[in-house]
Amino acid sequence: MIWRRLHLCLMPWLAWAAGAAGAAGAAGAAGAQEILKDGLDRYCLDCHDSESRKGDLDLESMLAADLGQQIDRWERVVSKLQSRQMPPLGKDRPDEAGYRSMLQTLTRQL
Repeated sequence: MIWRRLHLCLMPWLAWAAGAAGAAGAAGAAGAQEILKDGLDRYCLDCHDSESRKGDLDLESMLAADLGQQIDRWERVVSKLQSRQMPPLGKDRPDEAGYRSMLQTLTRQL
C-alpha cells in the first residue's frame, strides 16, 4: 500500500524531471550548435564561404543544410581541425578550448 502511494507521489515528479532533462539537452544542443557556428564564422568563413570556396569547401552552404547530408565533407573538416591544419598558420586561430569545443560539437552531430 505504501509503495502504491509513493509511486503515485513520485510519478508526476519523475515525468517533470524527464521533461526538464530533455529540454535541457535540447537547449544544450542548440547552444553547442551556436558555438560551432560562431567558431566557423570567426575562423573559417573568410576562406570557405559560398563566394571564396577555397579548397572547394563551402561551409556556409554546409551549415544551412542538414549535417547528415554532407557527412563526408564534415568529416574532412573534423580531420583538418583535429590535426590543427586549419585555420592555417598565420591566420587567426582558436585557442585549444575553442578547437575542443568545435570538435566535440561536430563529432556529436556526426
